[in-house]
Amino acid sequence: MLLQLVLPSFSGNVPAALKEIFPTANISRLGDWNTVNGDPRWCCTYLLDPSDPLFVEIGESFIKQQVKEYGDVTDIYSCDTFNENSPPTSDPTYISTLGSAVYKAMSKADKDAIWLMQGWLFYSDSSFWKPPQMKALLHSVPVGKMIVLDLFADVKPIWKSSSQFYGTPYIWHVTSSLYSSVFN
Repeated sequence: MLLQLVLPSFSGNVPAALKEIFPTANISRLGDWNTVNGDPRWCCTYLLDPSDPLFVEIGESFIKQQVKEYGDVTDIYSCDTFNENSPPTSDPTYISTLGSAVYKAMSKADKDAIWLMQGWLFYSDSSFWKPPQMKALLHSVPVGKMIVLDLFADVKPIWKSSSQFYGTPYIWHVTSSLYSSVFN
């Protein structure tokens, strides 16, 4: 069995306190995601705007630091910016700009970078992710530089309702019973 290491990359999500260090940073608050004991200090996701120069700078530095820590072990980076939360706007241009910024940061740090992304967001927030928004994100990266994981495909195969992710390479999840019978 071939194993491939995957490291995280910068998604644009930042702590609100980043504004204290970089007062001119363009940071917006996304909707409530969750709370810890109902405390609003732990409820929110903040997003650094993809047009802010800090976005690519932080993203590139994040990957370079991982390479320094772990060595040059992979060209595949996981990034799920909007997993279980929605972008601040449904404008496809904005969504494309964000995807491009994520990939630009990856590729500045690693010229062979490939973005690995879960397809779950397209199911969990299907009222938001319509074809124009999906295409904007999936096509914001050069062809072959993004792979979508359709991890819920045994229940709700997104590849079927998205014209196979609009041409973006994807991996279809095998059912747990098949997985169990193969590997046990």
